[in-house]
Amino acid sequence: MSQSLFHIFNASAGSGKTFSLVKFYLVKLFSSEARFPHRKILALTFTNKAVNEMKERIISSLAEFSKADILNSDNPLFKAVSTELNWSAERLHEQSKSILETIIHDYAFFEVMTIDKFNQRLIRNFARDLGIHTNFDIELDTEEVLAMAVDNLISKAGTETKLTNTLIGFAIEKSDDDKSFNIAFDFNKMAKILLNENHYLSLNSLRDKSLDHFSELQTALKSHLKSLDKEIGSISKSVVDPLDQMKEEFGSLPRDIGYARGFFKKLVDGNFKVDFDKKWMLSIDSEPLYGKTAKPELTREIDAFQPGMARAFHRVSELVGIYQLYQSIYRNLVPMSVLHLVQNEIQNIKNEQNIVLISEFNPIVAKHLQDQPADFIYERIGERYKHFFIDEFQDTSVLQWNNLVPLIDNALSGEGSSAMIVGDAKQSIYRWRGGQPEQFIALFDRAENPFQIPPDVHSLKENFRSYQQIVEFNNAFFTFLSTRVFEQSNYRNVYSSSGQNPEKLEAGYVRLSFLDYNKVEESHELYGREVLQLIDSSLELNYQLRDICVLVRRKEEGKELAQYLDSNSDHSIISAESLLLVHSKEVQFVIDFLHFLDEPGNLDFKFNYILFLSEHLSTLETQHTFIQEALWSGQDELERIFKVHGIDFKFDLARELSLYEMVEYIIDAFRLMPDPDAYLQGLLDELYDRSIFQAESLLSFLDHFHSKEDKLGISLPSEIQALRIMTIHQAKGL
Repeated sequence: MSQSLFHIFNASAGSGKTFSLVKFYLVKLFSSEARFPHRKILALTFTNKAVNEMKERIISSLAEFSKADILNSDNPLFKAVSTELNWSAERLHEQSKSILETIIHDYAFFEVMTIDKFNQRLIRNFARDLGIHTNFDIELDTEEVLAMAVDNLISKAGTETKLTNTLIGFAIEKSDDDKSFNIAFDFNKMAKILLNENHYLSLNSLRDKSLDHFSELQTALKSHLKSLDKEIGSISKSVVDPLDQMKEEFGSLPRDIGYARGFFKKLVDGNFKVDFDKKWMLSIDSEPLYGKTAKPELTREIDAFQPGMARAFHRVSELVGIYQLYQSIYRNLVPMSVLHLVQNEIQNIKNEQNIVLISEFNPIVAKHLQDQPADFIYERIGERYKHFFIDEFQDTSVLQWNNLVPLIDNALSGEGSSAMIVGDAKQSIYRWRGGQPEQFIALFDRAENPFQIPPDVHSLKENFRSYQQIVEFNNAFFTFLSTRVFEQSNYRNVYSSSGQNPEKLEAGYVRLSFLDYNKVEESHELYGREVLQLIDSSLELNYQLRDICVLVRRKEEGKELAQYLDSNSDHSIISAESLLLVHSKEVQFVIDFLHFLDEPGNLDFKFNYILFLSEHLSTLETQHTFIQEALWSGQDELERIFKVHGIDFKFDLARELSLYEMVEYIIDAFRLMPDPDAYLQGLLDELYDRSIFQAESLLSFLDHFHSKEDKLGISLPSEIQALRIMTIHQAKGL
């Protein structure tokens, strides 16, 4: 590798990216003369999983290098680092032992972390300057805070006149449109942009706008919509009336003219939900809208009328587009008008609970720290980094990159410093939270560079992961996309130059299947049958279930496929749905029992947990008798019934415990976990995580659980013998 200070790697999937990152990191580690060389290197990535994997890879590599048998091995990383440093194997072996010991004893300063973690560190060190308590907590569940803020705002209706009138007017308009009175749904939907840094600059421009400003805009829009409605109706009527006269005179109209009349009639009636891609619309300027069998008298009238109808069509097309735009703005105007009020409520919640939302990290750093001298920032965080590594750069947001540029620029201006950026624009999957692959493309193409030092760009062309047939298919597919899909030249170049060279044997298999179906409902059955056939064929070829993963686009598709496979085969299946805590009978029993403790008179919850016990207890003679007896028993009698079946549970004792201890007590008393259970442990972990930041009440935890039950899940080890169903997002990095 050249001695440039700034390196950019374009690393497609399977190209040995981690190998290159670890090699680069180790070379900088061994090259340093500092007493604690790892303190001078900052490696940033996007997920905790990636952080742990990179740390583990670095430590395990140093451990391997420290073993005596490394001197006689063919370890490719050891040889690559030795060659890069121009060191003997013996020297690298001895230095590895020393550096490994240094990092282990100073592990807290082993600076491999997520960008959010680094931003958190910056914010904590500048908390006093930012007006934030130094002991603030980080709130990960930003949507829960958002929902609380919206509820707080709506609860002020009746106390603030302008807000009350705005909310009532919005509710009435929703009712007039035959929509629900529930304005909280609309406000929550709109307010989510407050948490998305893609909208950071746009939202800043609205901060000084009051409800009066939006009310004036609403009035103006309403007037424009009324005028547009009138003009569209008038123009359309000028087409419909003559066509109706033709129909009356000739008895009927040619098919395309009939379609045109239907289009304009919908507009006359005020229905602007119309399509603009019909066949007659494409030929209205150039071809007659009648067939060869049309009467000559009728065709003469149509020929004379069609040019004017074409002009009317183009005009209403333009006006309908404007109308739909204005209408969309109008419908979202009230939720948008209260954004700053929701923001105020969020700030109140943050102040009361002493929290900072994780979604705020990048905007806070951008607003308050970006213009600070790098020396000042380094002084505050107590360390001066000489080497920067950024992985998955295609998912870096504009704010994240701009926040890091001053620190990296400062480092690159010093002697013996470096920066390494690794990314792949094709793997960008986080646009929804601010990821900008265009940044990586511009850097790699040398179209942009925030530093004085020109970068050395590298493309990792080998594929060490996939077999030849798969690599060659991808090469052909990406080339096809580059010439037929992308309009922007930078994206065309990314895909046209992304070809890889397979390192594995001439093997692998790719098949494309296109299924014919008339209704979406039919597709579920067809896809399920096709996938099951492929799974069974793979098993006949001696593959195991754990070797097979089915990728789907969306969670809902994965859920439907899992249901089909579960109903039509005996295969063990792991999917996002099956990993949810709520799908564990034991977890559901605990939740029902907690509900019963909160509402002893609720027979639904009581029946649910008694039904579970009737199936769970091995001492029962008849299930029906147990259910009937327990369902109508009071607290003392229930304790007696439990005791008969070997369960020593006291309701009063349970209610005296903390929530975490209460759940542990329920699990132990009812013998729910004779063997380790990942789902129950997941429930306990969720309780523990919640209790760290705040005292959790029984009711608040139950509300939290039900609001997040479609997300709270567990992770299972890869060696479990089961077929996996994953979305593309979940499978990234496989």
